[in-house]
Amino acid sequence: MLRLLLLCACLGALEAAAVEVHETSKSTGGNSSPISLLLENSKANGIQMFIGNVAVGTPPQVMSAVFDTQHALSYFPSIKCEDPGCKMRKRYDSSISSTYKEDGTPFTLPGQNISGFLSTDSLHVAGNTVASQTFGEGTSDNNTFDQMTRNDGTLGLGFGNDTLLTSMVNQGLIPEQVFGLWLGRDPQGGELSLGAVNKDLYSGEMTWANIVNSAASWTVMADSIALDGHPEAALCPDGCSVIMASTTPYFMVSLERAKAISDILGGTAVPNTPGFYFLDCATLSGLPTMQIKIGGRMMEMTPQQYTFVLTFGGQQLCASGFFGLPALTDQWLFGTLFMQQFYTAYDVENGRVGFADSV
Repeated sequence: MLRLLLLCACLGALEAAAVEVHETSKSTGGNSSPISLLLENSKANGIQMFIGNVAVGTPPQVMSAVFDTQHALSYFPSIKCEDPGCKMRKRYDSSISSTYKEDGTPFTLPGQNISGFLSTDSLHVAGNTVASQTFGEGTSDNNTFDQMTRNDGTLGLGFGNDTLLTSMVNQGLIPEQVFGLWLGRDPQGGELSLGAVNKDLYSGEMTWANIVNSAASWTVMADSIALDGHPEAALCPDGCSVIMASTTPYFMVSLERAKAISDILGGTAVPNTPGFYFLDCATLSGLPTMQIKIGGRMMEMTPQQYTFVLTFGGQQLCASGFFGLPALTDQWLFGTLFMQQFYTAYDVENGRVGFADSV
């Protein structure tokens, strides 16, 4: 149980922030302005997540959601789903929504053991109604990890040309396909800004990096990633691709790279959990600084910022923020540990990701 909770500690759970929803759309007359949705950062049962409230249908069925920069499709569990991963959550009921439109196209969330069919209905975000938005209505959830998290669904913010942001622009709800994500340092919450970035939540200039593929994920090239004073680690030889991953707290890397980093940090492998390492809490202050260079901008993180300090049963445990996955080779995933230190911005029309110092 402890092992499972430790894995979850990187992801996060919280009670969703209360958000007013309306049953009618705002005017589409070109006077659109950015939309802000407050997120709550809460830790419960060893789980941390940044979650906000949205709603689906008419009348609105309120759902808590995480905001997924890796996938463009939003997902909500269906009342038709009887799996434990669905029944523990609020479930969408199309039969009570006057704005529901049947689609029926099958969908599967890659690597998550969640599947169902597409449906179309009104989607309410921070007091704004997006009409006729298509999303995944989940009828099967066999993801055991998902059963440890407390969000009802996900709001897809992955890169693409026919997404929630596209609908919001077309319906005059936001001025452009841009969003900004500020995740506060514990215990602060966060903010999702749709239609613009919030310049009050970062300092200095925004550095932009072009995305490097046309898939649904926001992927950029890092010039270099290093632990100060340890060039032998070769964490990012000749540059490497980085996916912005807002639903995980970790730096996800290959198994080999996670071990190389752990060797530098003096980590100990967690039994039966390949790629995950404990650290000696007493040594954190003496560990090297992490240096990340993207778009010519150098960003640094202290060891306290790239590690976790966890408490279970009164016992304090420290863990590496670098988690190894068999499916990864040279690619990195940057999760919320990174985003709590740096404001990130996402520009669909120009195909780029922005980075700035978070306030």
